Amino acid sequence: HLHFPPALAGRYRDRLAEVRLGETDRPHYATQRFIDHWNSEEGRAEIYPSGGMRGPARELGRFYELLLAKGELDGEPLFDRRTVEVFTATHRWDMPDQTLLGAKLAWGLGFGKYGNADIHARVSRRMYGHSGMVSCVAFADPDRELVCVVLTTGLLDALTNARRLREVSAAVLSAADGV
Repeated sequence: HLHFPPALAGRYRDRLAEVRLGETDRPHYATQRFIDHWNSEEGRAEIYPSGGMRGPARELGRFYELLLAKGELDGEPLFDRRTVEVFTATHRWDMPDQTLLGAKLAWGLGFGKYGNADIHARVSRRMYGHSGMVSCVAFADPDRELVCVVLTTGLLDALTNARRLREVSAAVLSAADGV
């Protein structure tokens, strides 16, 4: 879900984890005021175009499996293969990203490409994924036929979080490679 309208949020209230500020020595990405709003019924009902999805890790993983299978899920075609290829191809590279402190990252249509600071550099160059709210990351590595989803509820500062997610993704890649 991109947002939870009040009626839906009420139905799933017990299943929606609240985000918290994690312990870190550096300044946090968000303020406690932002976190309080994010966890509120009003905050859950807002749509954040650049992020803010809420839902189970399993479902996000299935979405990446759909993309990895070029638009099919459980043998059923849901997207045209060409649509998936267009969305996961690299469309922008070597341009400063003003939303990410000027980092020069490659992007597809909504997906970060190889070089994402939150994903270990051992991924293949065909990798696509997205990190979010300084607390999570999901990606697919077509060369390994691998999908990885890491969701946390603890927000850290950007540098500590990037290190945390790189370490987790490195462990996942090592396990996938049999290392």
